[in-house]
Amino acid sequence: MDQESKKVTRPSRPAETKPAAAEPSAVEAEDLSELKELLIDADGVSQVLSQAVSISTASDDHLARALRPTIEQSLEESTRRNPGMLAEAIFPILGPAIRRSINETFDSLVQSLQTTLEHSLSSQGWKWRFEAWRTGRPFAEVVLSHTLLYKVEAIFLIHSESGVLLHHAAGQAGVVKDEDMVSGMLTAIQDFVGDSFEGNRNDKLRTMQVGERSVWIENSPRLTLASVISGRAPIEYRGEMRSTLEQVEMGYAKALKSFSGDVAVFGGTEPLLENCLVAESAVKEETGGSPMAAYVVLLILLIVLAVFLGFRWYESARWNDLVSELRAEPGIVVLDARRDGEVPTVIGMRDSFSRDPNEVMRSHEYSKSDVLMKWEPYVSHDPKLLLRRAREQLEVPESIKLNFLAGVLTASGKIDESWFALARIKAAWIPGVESLQRVGEKRIDTSGLAIKLVHNTVLELEQEFQLKPGQESRIGDLIAAIKSLIKPDSEGGVNRSIIIRGHAQTGYKFVQSFTRAALAAEVIREALIEDGIDGRYLTIDKSEQPPANPDTSSENAQNKLTVSFVVVDSVPR
Repeated sequence: MDQESKKVTRPSRPAETKPAAAEPSAVEAEDLSELKELLIDADGVSQVLSQAVSISTASDDHLARALRPTIEQSLEESTRRNPGMLAEAIFPILGPAIRRSINETFDSLVQSLQTTLEHSLSSQGWKWRFEAWRTGRPFAEVVLSHTLLYKVEAIFLIHSESGVLLHHAAGQAGVVKDEDMVSGMLTAIQDFVGDSFEGNRNDKLRTMQVGERSVWIENSPRLTLASVISGRAPIEYRGEMRSTLEQVEMGYAKALKSFSGDVAVFGGTEPLLENCLVAESAVKEETGGSPMAAYVVLLILLIVLAVFLGFRWYESARWNDLVSELRAEPGIVVLDARRDGEVPTVIGMRDSFSRDPNEVMRSHEYSKSDVLMKWEPYVSHDPKLLLRRAREQLEVPESIKLNFLAGVLTASGKIDESWFALARIKAAWIPGVESLQRVGEKRIDTSGLAIKLVHNTVLELEQEFQLKPGQESRIGDLIAAIKSLIKPDSEGGVNRSIIIRGHAQTGYKFVQSFTRAALAAEVIREALIEDGIDGRYLTIDKSEQPPANPDTSSENAQNKLTVSFVVVDSVPR
């Protein structure tokens, strides 16, 4: 730089207005000389400053660290004053980045959905559904854990600008024949895509298919990472590739800035590349069942489930119907009905004239061995059962119709008088029945009829003190009459006693006759007690008296043993 280029030209004032300048002093001259040198030095520094910054940045990062606070403060102040300027500056960067993130997320969702649908109805899929239920994991997660079958066979780290292969790693030898050729091919294809298709120049090729292998490519400002994959890798693997690129970019920033073809410095990236050589294996389908087979299996399972639930419902309904019908049956009281044991059990009370529970069970397709029934006997006052009991105990002929209302049995039809007289007496002994009468007849006192029947009854015994043949009906009617007359005070009856008299019509001496008559009366008394009559109301008359209605028609009237009865009003002692 010559002296003329360093001169500073100053404008001169008009001569007529400028006063004459005094000569500068020695101090002022020295100051002017230093100011001149400072101006000359600043001009020179401005010309060499950019070169000095470049040299300093290449040698170390001291200048960057020194300028960082100033740059950050200036950027913050500028953003605060004009935020739109920063948004416009980074918009070209954020737009593609956001679009790429959305596309990758959507690709991951589609791949996960496709994998889930493919395996949801297969035989293996049902096993995985059970595993998901057992472990509590989502079904899609279980499917992915079993179907991610892939292997990264090789990975290449390429300098994007020059296409030079910086480093590579392979799972086994021989996977790639010529690594440099692969690097050059990928770079050429990337350039071809960028030059041949309309769009953003920064759009890059991301996936290639080579036979059964696929090549996944990720790019950074200075690097390209390519992975050779056999099988189907998950979309999450791209995130691992991008993470590897970021680590190389940060760790080898200086080497990448000053890269001149020397790849030896990038040998340290081998651990990072080897971490990308991942493989995922899982058990494949043992039998590749088609969707139709899966539908058939599902249909069979649904049919089995429907049959099982239908059978349970049918059994429950059948049991409930049985119990409901038993509860509604007159004369049957169900106290407990349960099916929780080994054998279903019904416990309750039953009138002997009610419907047979076994018949009810058979109507519901149960056998005796299917249900255990425990019944306690009891007497029901249900009108239907009372009529059944009355017809049986009173031996009602078919020509007579019985009705029951308010404790009174009414008979209609062709009535035999002898039967009716005896039935009046027997009816009073039936629980719930007060009397028996004809239709339209007023109520009568049945006790008078019973007393008359007792007085007119004479039982004839053989010499061995046993009833002669044909006397069973007489003693049966006698017992019914006595029961209707003798009722405890709690039942509202009148206390009566029955005197039993024995008669011996023989040719024996008096003492012998008296003894035989007493023995005959005692035999009949014991027979009455055995049939349910309280012995306290039965008294033997030991005096010798003729029978009330002596029978003289027999040829052997002089050798007869008879017993007669008398009703008296008295309280037994």
